[in-house]
Amino acid sequence: MCGNPRPKGKFKIYAVEGGTAAMCYIFKSLKSNRILNPGDTIALGVPIFTPYLEMAHLEDYDLHYIEIHAKQEDQFQYPDEEIKKLLDPKIKAFFIVNPGNPFAVALSPDTIKKIGEVLKKRPDLILLTDDVYGTFVPGFRSLMGEFPENTIGVYSYSK
Repeated sequence: MCGNPRPKGKFKIYAVEGGTAAMCYIFKSLKSNRILNPGDTIALGVPIFTPYLEMAHLEDYDLHYIEIHAKQEDQFQYPDEEIKKLLDPKIKAFFIVNPGNPFAVALSPDTIKKIGEVLKKRPDLILLTDDVYGTFVPGFRSLMGEFPENTIGVYSYSK
């Protein structure tokens, strides 16, 4: 999932029943560890797999979210004005599906670079990248490969 160059170090892996179960465990862990609290704000890269939209509204989490829009006319990449929204310090995490679901397009190296520019200014921003369809994209590179210190990765062997 990381592509080349491979990040140094080792990843901690937590095996679960599938991608949706991983989402549930991640939301619960972020809440239990008081990393995300009711009323906090997250960003969701949209369009996105529907459960991500629904999880934020559940009473257990009660998160606010802003949408970061990937535009079809830009081959489902995030334009500068959308990525700049992530500079807002009230946003604690950015949840993204890469390659997208339902549009199955991976983030370009240019888009990944722009996200990296945000992380230089916001090293506290947590990335959650759901990469379950990454194996279907030749030369795929996850955000986890580029920014391992900031990223929680979700992958499903069932795909």
